[in-house]
Amino acid sequence: MEHVGMTENNTYISLSTEHQDHTSVLPAEILATVFDLAYGGARRTSKKLVPCAVCSRWRGIAWYYRLLWKDFKFPLGAPYKQIDRLFELHAQNAGDMPLFVEVQHCSSNDVFNRLYECIFGKYSSRIASLELRGIGQSTWEIIQSISASSPFPHLRTLKLWTDPPAGGENELSEWCSHFPNVRNLWFGNPFFAVHDVFHMEHITSLSFTEIHPDTAVYLLSRSTNLVTFIADYVDSSEDKPDYLPNPVLSRDVVLPHLHNFTWFDRTYGSVPETTPVHHLRLPAVRHLHWHWREYGITTGCWASWQRCFRSMKNLETLRLEMEAEGEYYVPRILPIFARLPLRQLSIGVCCMPRWNWEECIDYLDLDINPKRPLFPALETLKFTMITGWGPGYTSENLVVWNPIINMLASRRKPGLPEGHAPLQYFHIDSEWFVHCSSWRCVDSSWRSQHYLSLREIFKNRLVYNGKDIDLIIAECQDAREEKDGELLLLSLKDF
Repeated sequence: MEHVGMTENNTYISLSTEHQDHTSVLPAEILATVFDLAYGGARRTSKKLVPCAVCSRWRGIAWYYRLLWKDFKFPLGAPYKQIDRLFELHAQNAGDMPLFVEVQHCSSNDVFNRLYECIFGKYSSRIASLELRGIGQSTWEIIQSISASSPFPHLRTLKLWTDPPAGGENELSEWCSHFPNVRNLWFGNPFFAVHDVFHMEHITSLSFTEIHPDTAVYLLSRSTNLVTFIADYVDSSEDKPDYLPNPVLSRDVVLPHLHNFTWFDRTYGSVPETTPVHHLRLPAVRHLHWHWREYGITTGCWASWQRCFRSMKNLETLRLEMEAEGEYYVPRILPIFARLPLRQLSIGVCCMPRWNWEECIDYLDLDINPKRPLFPALETLKFTMITGWGPGYTSENLVVWNPIINMLASRRKPGLPEGHAPLQYFHIDSEWFVHCSSWRCVDSSWRSQHYLSLREIFKNRLVYNGKDIDLIIAECQDAREEKDGELLLLSLKDF
C-alpha cells in the first residue's frame, strides 16, 4: 500500500501522495462512512458497499485518521467474538484521544470480561463517555471488581441501563465515587436510592427512564446547577420508594439554571391526587416537552402542574404530547403560556375530538382574539400525531381545515396586532387528511392525490408581504413500523 501522509483539522483531511487526485481533500463525514465500511464490521449500514469492496488506499486513509477511532459503538445483535480486540484496536489507533464507548448489550462471558478489563482497567483514564445497557448481577460484580481502584478523571457522561441486582444499592453508591467529574448522568430502570449516588450539585444534565414521579421531583430539587432534566416513562402507579422523605418537598425550590425540561408520564391506573411538582420554580426554562399518557388527571394533580408551569416566564419552545384523557387538557394549557415569548409550538395527540381541536385553533386565531396578545413571537407551529393511529375519524378531518386556514391566515396578513411576528413555518402530519389505517393500504399515486388536494387548500391563502409561508407535511410513521417517517417540504410559492 502506498504511503499516505495527512493533515487534520475539524472538517477536512488532506492527503499527500505522489499523484494528487480529486480525493486530496475529503470531508470528515465521508471518511466516517469509509471507516464504518472498512473497520466497523459490527455496525449496520444502509450503504450497498461492503467492507471487502473498500480498496487498500481508502483503508489506509481511515487507519491513520485518529479522530475516527475515538468512538466505539457495539450495537445490540452484533457478533461479539472479538469485541475485546476491536476495542483495543480503537484505543490504540485513537492515539491519546479520549474514548467514547457505547455497548448496547452487556454479557458475562470471557470475551466481554476482557472488554470490561480494557474499559474499567487498562484504558479507564481515557474514557470520556460511557454507555452500558443490560447490566445484570454477574456483569455488575465483574465490573465492580475490575474498577475498584481505577481512576476515571476524564469521564463526563455516564449512561447505565441496569437489570436490578440484589442488594446493590450501597455498592453502586461506592462505585460511583470513582467518577468525580461526571456532568451528564443517565440511568435507565434505576433500582437504587438514586439520591445517594452523587453529589447532585455537580451534575448539569440528568436523565432517568422508568422512575417514580416523586423520586424525579426530589432529585430535581437537589440538583441546583442542572441545565437539562429528562424524566422518561414516569409511572406513579407503583408505590412511592421508602427512601424518600415524607413529605417529599416541604417548601418551594428554585432552579435558576434549568433550560430544558422533559416529562413523559405513562401511568396506567390510579393517579395520585397531589404531586410535589407544585413546589418547583423553573424561571429559566426555555424548552418544555410535556408528554401525558395518564388515563385521568385529578384536580389536585392538574393544579400542581399549573403552578409549576406558571413559573416558566421565559419559555421559547413548547412541545405538548397528550394521549387519552390528557388530550382534553390541551385547550387549558395554551392560555398559561399565551403571553410568553414562545417561538415554537408543537401539539401532538392521538385521537383528540374535533371540538377540542377547534377550541385550540380558535384560541390561536388572531382574528377571533384581536385585542389579546396570544403567542406574539410565534414563528413555527406544528400539529402532529404521536402514535400512528390517526385522528380516529376520516370525514371529519377536512372539516377542521377551514379553521386551520383561517387561523394561519390571521397570523400572516398585513396589519398584525402590535408586537406580533408573522408565522413562518407550519408543520402537519399527513394523517390529518388521510386516515392511518387506509394510509398503509394504498399506493403512492393515491397518496399523491391527497398532497395535491392539500396544496389546493392552501393555494394563495397565506402570502404575507410577498413572502410565502413554508408548509411542511410529515408522513408520520410509528417508530415500530419498518419505514422511517418521510418529510415533504412544500413552499406555497411553488403551488
